[in-house]
Amino acid sequence: PLGTISPAQATTTGGSATVQFSSIVTGQAEVEATSGDATPAQLAIAVNPGPAAAVVLSADPLAIRADGNSFSTITAEVVDRSGNAVVDGTLVNFTALLYRADSVIENTTITASARTVGGTATAILVSRIPGATLTPNAPGTARVTVTVPEDQPDPIADLNYPVANATTEVEYVSQVASSIALGVNPYNVRGLDIVGRETTVTALVRDSS
Repeated sequence: PLGTISPAQATTTGGSATVQFSSIVTGQAEVEATSGDATPAQLAIAVNPGPAAAVVLSADPLAIRADGNSFSTITAEVVDRSGNAVVDGTLVNFTALLYRADSVIENTTITASARTVGGTATAILVSRIPGATLTPNAPGTARVTVTVPEDQPDPIADLNYPVANATTEVEYVSQVASSIALGVNPYNVRGLDIVGRETTVTALVRDSS
């Protein structure tokens, strides 16, 4: 059943009997009242989601090329305190920074905001420095942060408390290998008279930068 009635039975006072209905699951609840041989009465109650309380963030794929065109789809699932998907139209903001291997932090391109549909808001992360020059980002780790602002656009109700930010990461990888260096450890192994000796071979692959 969708929700609970408390108490399950009640006696009339002045011809009226009162009970409390509650539910943590969204949907339409059907409430029925019966008494002796009287014709039962039914009432439909719409249970709507509460305001945003938590966000789960994911990225697909988790690694893209640092070529200025590759992208990852960022999905924010927004739920209320009971885990129900929030009402459609809830505003969600996205930001992203790229942490390069040389410790430089630079901007990267992402959809600035989106509204939920079925509890989900979607943004596109592109491996490109924001602006009109279409300059690719360098390889590194893009950290995406999503926030649900307390001030929501009409007709969505404003939040009375802050929602904790959620983050996810996407790797920007070099698109072209320009050199390969091989190393072994140990360098010399006996194989003529001893079977089963091993050595580790490591390939170091670098891009043009």
